[in-house]
Amino acid sequence: MGRKALELTGKKFGRLMVIERSHKGKHGEINWLCLCDCGNHTKVRAANLINETTKSCGCYHKEKVSTHNMTGVPTFKSWESMKQRCTNQNSPDYFKYGGRGITICDRWLNSFDSFYEDMGLRPKGTTLDRIDNDGNYEPDNCRWATAIEQLSNRRNTARYMFGDSLKTARELSEISGMKIKTIRDRLYAGWSVEKAMFTPNRKAKLN
Repeated sequence: MGRKALELTGKKFGRLMVIERSHKGKHGEINWLCLCDCGNHTKVRAANLINETTKSCGCYHKEKVSTHNMTGVPTFKSWESMKQRCTNQNSPDYFKYGGRGITICDRWLNSFDSFYEDMGLRPKGTTLDRIDNDGNYEPDNCRWATAIEQLSNRRNTARYMFGDSLKTARELSEISGMKIKTIRDRLYAGWSVEKAMFTPNRKAKLN
């Protein structure tokens, strides 16, 4: 049996009172609907509540900090660097990000306040990391991670031979229309690439 998710309903984290479970993100993380002391509702990832990364709907940040006086802190620098490597063709890292189709969600691209609200302050010794290295910069796919965690994440981005080139699980998913999690689970279980991509999604025993 799978590990039972924590029950957070009725618990208070900073200014946020958890009302009910909201939805699961792209990578299975649970989000919770919360009521802030200011009266606003917001949806927050469980990890951000438990780790106290997010303590309000954003009102605390707006009360205490403005974008102008955050320009020198690591969180703002991470946001600026993210935009540079994804949107500035003159950036030395553009070819690894924007040049290969990595984008930034509109919520973050157009607002540092929204980025700060979702990610919180950057912990010491970490940088911005995408959970899926072929995915975009968006709340469900980003975290603050140490260099060792990021290196491990990159090593785990396996590539598989399909046709005459190597493809990631995400690329195989886009080609076949099969969910990326289904493809990954099948490949890890020892299925061939073609079988993982094109076998109808139903319960079946491996041969």
